[in-house]
Amino acid sequence: MGEKGTNLVIAITGSPGVGKTSVCTNLSDLGFRVTSVLDLAKAYSCLGPLETEFDSKSVDIDKLSEVAILDEFDFIDGHLSHHLDVDAIVILRCSPSLLKERLSQRGYSNQKVIANTEWEYIAGICSELIGSEKPILEVDATKSNTEDLVLKISEFIETLDISNSKYEKIEIDWMKEPPNFG
Repeated sequence: MGEKGTNLVIAITGSPGVGKTSVCTNLSDLGFRVTSVLDLAKAYSCLGPLETEFDSKSVDIDKLSEVAILDEFDFIDGHLSHHLDVDAIVILRCSPSLLKERLSQRGYSNQKVIANTEWEYIAGICSELIGSEKPILEVDATKSNTEDLVLKISEFIETLDISNSKYEKIEIDWMKEPPNFG
């Protein structure tokens, strides 16, 4: 465990561009042990070939879930981290219009921007977790700075009750925002 170890392994997940890596960098700077799904996939030979359509490599998340030893970490950074055997999950969310802007600034292809923006709009990750027995914190990162997000995560950890949790309702609803994916 890190200097400030949580004795738990917590996934920091969300669509690409919501701020996961910034939050995890800040947590690491505070002394927590942080790794990424990408680093784990490399370490456990679970990284596939480059998929030119999305300019990224696939991760065999099922294999990684089976072989990865996570207990030396406090936080796992990545939009697939909630699929790993973690104790709790933090879902960072971001307004689809801001997310579209961020992903475009990263130079993502139009197809990749649209796919990720749509996924956030329909709460794709949250939908995958409905009924999960793991403690889950869903946070709107649209107007929050990294320090505020880390504070919310710290408060979540301090009040965590692993034995009494069920994620039943998506809290953040972007459906009020008119979609603009193109």
